[in-house]
Amino acid sequence: METVNKKFKNSVFSFVFSNPDVLRELYCALEGIPLKPDVPVVINTLEDILFMDMINDISFETVQYCKKNDILKELIEKHAKEIMSMLTTEWNWDTAKRVWQDEAREEGLSQGREEIARNALEEGASVDFVQKITGLNVDVIEQLMR
Repeated sequence: METVNKKFKNSVFSFVFSNPDVLRELYCALEGIPLKPDVPVVINTLEDILFMDMINDISFETVQYCKKNDILKELIEKHAKEIMSMLTTEWNWDTAKRVWQDEAREEGLSQGREEIARNALEEGASVDFVQKITGLNVDVIEQLMR
């Protein structure tokens, strides 16, 4: 069975260019214009935008450009294997669907356990008993009491 890293939900671009100073440096290099360090850079992150069937050409070309021109050299050398792996991994619909289903199932189970915990607490059950029947962390149960 194929192993999937469900915690990895970030693109290479976000990973590398989450720092405004680094992003400004890339912009200057690609556009061939200088920007002073005090020019503000706003990072806008689009949530849930997937390019599932597209090859990530622009990120690959950006990494190659940065490597060739000594931009972010230390970061790219340190994380080169991880970056290239992220860029060249092919999208697999079956794997993605399985991961989405697993995540939805886990979220539903968690919500169900929390609902059972709230109901039991409202009926006067002890935190220890609620922890025993739901498997929830005591801290989570205590937060549900608030």
